[in-house]
Amino acid sequence: MGLLSGSSSFTRYKISGPIAEPLVETVRQALAQNTVEDIDNKPEEKTLGWAGFEKAFVQDMTQADIVIGPYLVFALRMDKKNLPAKVLRQHAMQETQKRLAASGREFLSKHEKEEVKEQVSMRLFVRLPPVPYFFDVLWNMDTGIVLFFSTQKAAREAFESLFFKSFGVTLIPLYPFTWAQVSAGLDEDELSALEKLVPAPFVE
Repeated sequence: MGLLSGSSSFTRYKISGPIAEPLVETVRQALAQNTVEDIDNKPEEKTLGWAGFEKAFVQDMTQADIVIGPYLVFALRMDKKNLPAKVLRQHAMQETQKRLAASGREFLSKHEKEEVKEQVSMRLFVRLPPVPYFFDVLWNMDTGIVLFFSTQKAAREAFESLFFKSFGVTLIPLYPFTWAQVSAGLDEDELSALEKLVPAPFVE
């Protein structure tokens, strides 16, 4: 579910450091430099990059495209080619039979089987069209809080990695403990006590 959905799931982050001013133009340039690479007719299985919030397939975003009030809005786009295991197995078996017939042998070695599977996989991935997936991003410029509209582990890891590559700062996931660490103004003794806390069960 995305930002405009009636029901949404998201992960909350805090940006760990400053980003060069003017912020909006810095972000716009970073987004433009890290858009999705076209993998049509290529053997790559997936690719990812930034996309516009409303103009998902436009590479050159303007400031007006990414700013709504005090927020920056854009999306993480992940293009993936989904190759069904049964299709790969069928084509690998056909290629195996061709090799056996050409060589007059009854079996392929383990190395040859792996080679067949890899070559068939690459050939099929070239032919497959990628399917785009979008995950909205909402960035509060005043607070440095970023909402990423997914809780999937793979999507979160891809987002965190691309964010660091694009902006040179890490994202701190905000859960109750980390939220207290970065937002509550705790001194060293209080931070030390916080780290020693353990969850308390409320049911038996």
